[in-house]
Amino acid sequence: MKKVIVMLACVLATVASNAQENTKKFELGCNIGMTTFTNYSGISLFQDATDSYSNWSEAIHLGYRVNNTLFGINFQYGILNTSDLAMNETAVWWDFAPMLRHYVNVGGNWETFLGVKFGLSVWSNNFKYLGDDYSRTRLGMHAELETGIQYCFNSGNYIGLRASFNVNGTNFEKDMNLPTGVVTSDKRAFGGYSLMMQYGVRF
Repeated sequence: MKKVIVMLACVLATVASNAQENTKKFELGCNIGMTTFTNYSGISLFQDATDSYSNWSEAIHLGYRVNNTLFGINFQYGILNTSDLAMNETAVWWDFAPMLRHYVNVGGNWETFLGVKFGLSVWSNNFKYLGDDYSRTRLGMHAELETGIQYCFNSGNYIGLRASFNVNGTNFEKDMNLPTGVVTSDKRAFGGYSLMMQYGVRF
């Protein structure tokens, strides 16, 4: 009888533990790291043959999990100074995108993931010309593939590394009506990659 009670207690504990884990359907994650844009990209408003631009960027996502698949929304932000020092040009990048991520347990508390996102990009460029300040905003589309590995604590929190690759990013606008005497860039595409540390919580 005691063996049956002990066995029943173990089963109930396991079921309760699984039920508790299954209640953690939501996920909130934060990322910080280095983002690099490459391939003579359309980041600058002006003609620019710079090989690449790199700077720190931050990202946050919120999603809902169905088994090992996460459906969510991602927001990423970064600021870059272009090579046009005479005009003191800065480029601010905002990225809003639905995301899909699939997790795979690789043993113990470790898991890896593959993901994709596709959404709206916004570039806001500010510069100074002949003593006046100017600002131009360009809308575009942006796609990203991601992978990473992370360690999950029993509390539902996790830490890890995330690598992402920007593909097929493009700005819609080409003619930005810049001041007379300024040579406009004919580049609209941008691509690159990010390597970021991440921390998240599931609840």
